[in-house]
Amino acid sequence: MEINNEWKEYSFSDIAEFISTKTALSEIETEQYISTENMIPNLGGVTIATALPDIDRCNSFQERDILFSNIRTYFKKVWFAKFSGGCSADVLVIRSKNENILLNEYLYLLICSEDFINYTVVSSKGTKMPRGDKKAILNFKLNIPPIPIQRNCINQYFKLNEKIELNTQINQTLEQMAQAVFQSWFVDFDPVRSKAAARAAGADGRQVLLAVMQTLSGKSPAELAEWQHTHPENYRQLERLAQAFPDELEEVEGFGETPKGWEVLDLNQLFDFVGGSQPPKSEHIYEEQSGYERFVQNRDFSNDNHQTYIPISKKNKRCEVKDILMDKYGEAGKVRYGIKGAYNVALAKIEPKKENIREFLRCYFTQEKIQIYLAQASVASTRNSLNSSTFVGMKTVLPCVELLRQFENMVSQYIDKNLQIKQENIILANLRDTLLPKLLNGDIKL
Repeated sequence: MEINNEWKEYSFSDIAEFISTKTALSEIETEQYISTENMIPNLGGVTIATALPDIDRCNSFQERDILFSNIRTYFKKVWFAKFSGGCSADVLVIRSKNENILLNEYLYLLICSEDFINYTVVSSKGTKMPRGDKKAILNFKLNIPPIPIQRNCINQYFKLNEKIELNTQINQTLEQMAQAVFQSWFVDFDPVRSKAAARAAGADGRQVLLAVMQTLSGKSPAELAEWQHTHPENYRQLERLAQAFPDELEEVEGFGETPKGWEVLDLNQLFDFVGGSQPPKSEHIYEEQSGYERFVQNRDFSNDNHQTYIPISKKNKRCEVKDILMDKYGEAGKVRYGIKGAYNVALAKIEPKKENIREFLRCYFTQEKIQIYLAQASVASTRNSLNSSTFVGMKTVLPCVELLRQFENMVSQYIDKNLQIKQENIILANLRDTLLPKLLNGDIKL
């Protein structure tokens, strides 16, 4: 059968529309709510919102709609909806008017294109927080091929995009695993409580140890017995970990219940807060070359499209990929990592003063309650600003050296895997972004 290869040009308003159906926020679950904050930049999908806003109604969207963040559109926050839900007013809901002419999936590809993104950037209104101009978008020209060609483009593009989204989900899971272990060990003290409860119930030493091993591993007594034979080294490691936890809680004045023998101390005794440097813009270049190093800025952790390089200098403040960086301005307190280079003044490095404490600090600062506290504590009259004095008065409980070592080793493996996946995603995203214009221009045939 001969395929009709005729392409036709339409205005956005002829073939697509903005959906503004309102729904009660009470009908939306947290995991169904999308805002610009939980849309991942550079076409990376979405994360689960931490909370719902204090509003009565919100825009609604359906599965297969296109969601487009209309704030700072150069961040390329575009998502093809996998479920129905609600979204903030700054997220545009877009849908094809006629899927016999334009499939929603192909419309998503067009909205992801550099042509569309650049058009929205140029036509945006405002300077500090530019927003896309909906009226201007309605005039954007779309070149639409026949449905069979659309389906071919969709299949090729979505395979890459789905792999990137899967990798992103894996990384989110790794971060959640690290945070869950930190919460259990060093906030809720589950292993200590398990030991104390077993002793209070009259258990002997071995039974107490097995009770903690169950708490740490989530395995039943039968599963642990089998594991002892099938994975003896892992079993012995779990046993050593269980032995490192104390078996009693005590009340510390001004702090509350803590495991016996653990130290309560001022948080700022554990690290130095090292601000970045800011060479003049005249020294910035935008392609890597000898004698220069990567200049790391807040925006680089959201979008890797604007890499900057500065002359190598003793004045530069440097970071490695696993170092803990923290936003001083804007999203004050937000934890960053994953880029090697010289970081700017909008960032500071959390430099540990003790061995095996980096991952403890990373997880401490990424706790939701700590993130909220840092954001609130840094509020200033002009813009949020965080400095070393923000941490004065904050206290934490520090476990024994063995537990810190074991936690450091375990979470470091999560971080290594996370960084590996991020690098894979960069390669996949470059391949996807190279493929997209060729698909949309008809350079890749059926």
